[in-house]
Amino acid sequence: MKKLLLVLIVFLTISGAKSLAAEGSRPSCHVCGMYIDQYRKTAGELTCQDGKTVQSCGVACLLRMVGDAGGPDAFRSILVQDWPSRARTPAEKATYVLSSRIVPDMMPSIIAFRDSKEAEAFKAENGGEPISFSQALLTISPAAMTMPVRIKTATVPSQGASGVGIGYMAMQMDTVKMGSDSVEPEDFIQRPGQKMGPKKMKVQGTMMMANYGLTDRLAMDLSASYLEKEMQTYTMGGRNVARFENCGLSDIALAFRYNLFKTNFYNHFTTLLAEISVPTGDFDQEFISDVFVKNPNCHPERSEGSLRKTKCIIIADG
Repeated sequence: MKKLLLVLIVFLTISGAKSLAAEGSRPSCHVCGMYIDQYRKTAGELTCQDGKTVQSCGVACLLRMVGDAGGPDAFRSILVQDWPSRARTPAEKATYVLSSRIVPDMMPSIIAFRDSKEAEAFKAENGGEPISFSQALLTISPAAMTMPVRIKTATVPSQGASGVGIGYMAMQMDTVKMGSDSVEPEDFIQRPGQKMGPKKMKVQGTMMMANYGLTDRLAMDLSASYLEKEMQTYTMGGRNVARFENCGLSDIALAFRYNLFKTNFYNHFTTLLAEISVPTGDFDQEFISDVFVKNPNCHPERSEGSLRKTKCIIIADG
């Protein structure tokens, strides 16, 4: 698995380097990295106090840059693009339509208009909520309610939008909790009548996730993990130690989210969530019920002194 991850990292690094070399100085969004020439109708531009110019794919990313910099005073100018004419206009003078049915760049959908009447006409046709520049800044602040990442079901990706992600987790447990106190496993197993107890467990896993917008209200999510687990357990009142290793691919989790209702500010919503598990992994019940008797890979080994250890190496698919 480690070799596989190494190959993947090298491949992604080389591919990224080739891509950068091929694209050269192709302008991209300062926040999300999307290419500006693909978002000409919504691209924004900020000029910093030192004269440096940065670009965004749309209003949502532009507002995040303003917020991260501490506010509009961090810039000489902030320009957004008028939706009907594509003309650049000062951000503070524009009117914005939040959460319309049209998602031209990033979520939340925020589209700029130079003329407030055109914003109202756009709302009448496509829904949404007209807001000012100050209100738009508040929608992307950490305390705002338009952050879809805070609750998984708050919003779904728009139709045709997709995303992939990869994560890593590692966990180690080598103490025992008795109430609010932590004790060493060696001390725990010495208690009268204690025949078995945990000694140490290490788990690491790579999580893979993907989502796709089937419609503007229905999304599909896929997730799977590759796990590696090592566990050591005291048996026979501490006279033996059993060691187990297990690795493999988990079951694939398939989820569907259907948004029944949401407000323009995402502070109220109703979404149905349905999840199923695809049995791609392999769970060995015999390993759980009678591992020492039935598993041929378990065998006792002599260790230092008179203590006997049982080493159990188990390689499975899940």
